[in-house]
Amino acid sequence: MNTTAARRVRRTPVVFVLFLGLLSAWLILSGAKPALADTSLCSNNSYSNCTGIGYTDHGYGANNGNMYWSEFSGHNCTNYAAYVEQAVNGASTPTPNHLGNASEWDNNATADGTTVDTTPGVGSVAQWEAGYHGADSSGHVAYVEAVSKNSDGSIQSITVSEDNWQYGPFDWRTITPGGGYWPSHFIHFKDLASAGTVNSIAFAVTSDGTYHLFSGMSDGTVDESYWTPGNSVTTDSLGNVGSAIKSIAFAVTSDGTYHVFTGTSSGAIYETYWVPGSVPPTTDTLVSYGSSVNSIAFAVTGSTYHVFSGAANGYIYETYWTSGGSPTTATLYNVGSGSSVNSIAFALTGTTYHVYSGLANGTIHETYWVPGSISPTDSTLVGYGSSVSSIAFALTGGTYHVFSGAANGYDYETYWVPRSSSPNTTTLGNPGNQINSIAFGLTGSTYPVFTGMNNGAIDESYWTPGNSVTTYQLVS
Repeated sequence: MNTTAARRVRRTPVVFVLFLGLLSAWLILSGAKPALADTSLCSNNSYSNCTGIGYTDHGYGANNGNMYWSEFSGHNCTNYAAYVEQAVNGASTPTPNHLGNASEWDNNATADGTTVDTTPGVGSVAQWEAGYHGADSSGHVAYVEAVSKNSDGSIQSITVSEDNWQYGPFDWRTITPGGGYWPSHFIHFKDLASAGTVNSIAFAVTSDGTYHLFSGMSDGTVDESYWTPGNSVTTDSLGNVGSAIKSIAFAVTSDGTYHVFTGTSSGAIYETYWVPGSVPPTTDTLVSYGSSVNSIAFAVTGSTYHVFSGAANGYIYETYWTSGGSPTTATLYNVGSGSSVNSIAFALTGTTYHVYSGLANGTIHETYWVPGSISPTDSTLVGYGSSVSSIAFALTGGTYHVFSGAANGYDYETYWVPRSSSPNTTTLGNPGNQINSIAFGLTGSTYPVFTGMNNGAIDESYWTPGNSVTTYQLVS
């Protein structure tokens, strides 16, 4: 992919959330089979198989014993779609409150005054007629999680989550309009706001005193918000990479070029680069792994550029190149199938490279090596028993610190002195909500840790060594 985006053209990113559900039967115990996917992102009869690698079930796994909109409980596409519409979108119960088989949802929803069309929207339900594009005689419905668009505004793909009658599987998949599995209709019970879901952010202050916040969106859009303190914020689009962005990193190189690296759900890493006021943004494909890139970190050593990445397939990769040269990709380590790498951090101490990775299985690994001398060695640093969603690394004096946020709502600090003391782990706090992102900054002798949570809040925990930790809500 090689696209050029006009600089300083304001746009509003659009992200759509699709409802995927499983097929359910109305007064029939044999339900429809799922429509086949263009690309399967996760699939298993157990909901935890998807949630464990970052694909949410919106809490349905814990609530599938209940009936929603009078649909059959358990593994069921219609009950799942009804649940997410009601619990996530806040949609009202339709009249009548039972829409029938999935193949009947479009007509019954239309009769109730709900908009049904062929355009995916935020919070819409994707619906397949009986026997259409992989659905059987009962049809199928699904929840649309994301919509990716081409540069001309046309639909490139949709990502859906869904359950399936009678025993599953629950899965996420990506579907393209020309792939043979496109839905018949989209039902708009209560669409979510037409705005991009921000999956990842990176912050930097450039030498001219400008603050930059780069955002990677669910629809593949890369946005830049920039300002100087005390002045208004301007937001521009840098382009669209065509696939949901899972991670983002920013760097300015010595020649004045700005670089934004984005890891996507399709398994590709893109580089968007430009010179402010001189060269407009251009986006190139740096590398493609074939597995969702959940986290990336960027570093420059001498004249070599490095992108370190953690993928959903459990692999940790390094892609490196020199200016004008072709990228080379090496596998640093494979933490094991089923252990998605959710977060990654890089550090250079002397000549030793360190990559810290937070995994879906609740462990943090350290992979370290000396280029040309010592091959990569991996060790388990600590295990929490809850999926590690985000990590940050810091070095204070001779002490190493890894700060981590977990799905159980706890944030932790693991610290040690190499070749002197074993890693110690302390709990910094429990905000009570899943922690999606974490950042650390040292101000004087005070240690502050910022945590972003899935309820929209940001907490700050701060302390000085040897004293207790204070936590308060910074943003709600």
